[in-house]
Amino acid sequence: MTGEVPLFDERTLLSTASRLLAREPSLPVALADTARLLTEALSGDGCLVYGIEANGELVVSATFPVRPPPKEPLRMPSGFGVTGRVAADGIPAVLVDDNPRNALHRELLGLEPGQLVSRLCVPARSPQGGCAAVLAVHSLARREFTSGEIDAAQRVADLVGLRVQLARASSALGDFEDRWESLVAATVTAQEGERRRVAGDLHDGVTQALASLTFHLSAAEVALTERDYDYGIDQVRAARATADLAFAEARNAISGLHSPVLEDLGLAAGLVSMARAVPNVQVEVDAQDLDLPVYVEAALFRIAQEAVQNVVKHADAVRALVSLVKRGRSIVLRVSDDGRGFDAPGRVSSALRGRDAASQYGLMGMYERVQLLGGHLSVTSDRGEGTTVEAVIPEVMN
Repeated sequence: MTGEVPLFDERTLLSTASRLLAREPSLPVALADTARLLTEALSGDGCLVYGIEANGELVVSATFPVRPPPKEPLRMPSGFGVTGRVAADGIPAVLVDDNPRNALHRELLGLEPGQLVSRLCVPARSPQGGCAAVLAVHSLARREFTSGEIDAAQRVADLVGLRVQLARASSALGDFEDRWESLVAATVTAQEGERRRVAGDLHDGVTQALASLTFHLSAAEVALTERDYDYGIDQVRAARATADLAFAEARNAISGLHSPVLEDLGLAAGLVSMARAVPNVQVEVDAQDLDLPVYVEAALFRIAQEAVQNVVKHADAVRALVSLVKRGRSIVLRVSDDGRGFDAPGRVSSALRGRDAASQYGLMGMYERVQLLGGHLSVTSDRGEGTTVEAVIPEVMN
């Protein structure tokens, strides 16, 4: 890079800056090269590039000359000092006799105790507005940067702002793709789980009832052929009872896929209806009537249903409480019981996939539903102290 711009020439400077910022795939390398280019073009002694993080804090992300990285990076809040004000206001600033007080800052500038420095700070403005970075060229010899130098440095800085914005957009796209793949996988897993549940219900209930129904009808047919009418009537009655059982089992399997109460009356009434049908455990419901999207209501209902089923199957509990409340713009669904408890994982994540606790208590199914809605699931429990399952769905309320 040295010698590419031997004399200050704005056209050559911008052409070179455009080329390196467009061709260099690594943003840190591109920023370091730009810092060197700007230093040489303006006959300075160095340049610091301050990146701006999501919280508005400035942190040195590239330097020229390259120095050993300090134990802690130089950071400053937005609006603090001259560099912070340049970032906040988006206006260049020149300091002819600057005496930085921060020891780390002085070290990065290569200053001796008491030594002054001249600095030119320009904002790397983002095409979408605001500031994406700050470039600060410094000179150990006292000087006043000219208006032409300030304009040229600002043009280079705006190219940096564009490059930073493109890097952020690319990173956001990559994060979106990763999240999308995760959500697709979670959706497929949830669908397969529903299919397995329905298949299990049909096999354990309906199929066995139909087999019994066939037996009783065959026995009735034989009895009627042999004119044993009393036995035949008994078999027909048994067949009818078995048919009623098969109908009930089929309806239960279907209700796992569709809840008329949920569709007609909403989530709060659906939770109350679900609680009334729970055997062996007294389930209370404290649910607010909330105007939620249909898909959110359906997911929360299934989470509550799964959590309550876990209480019945595993908790050895007497009572359980289902609560649904609004917290800011978030919805919180909580199912707690007074059962025996277990060694809970705390906040549930995909890392639990395949673990015994996750499979035994159905945590992954609930986790995947919550993940699809962008929320999080947590389980708190101690042995002998009961269990609480909490699902938080953010940003669903106006």
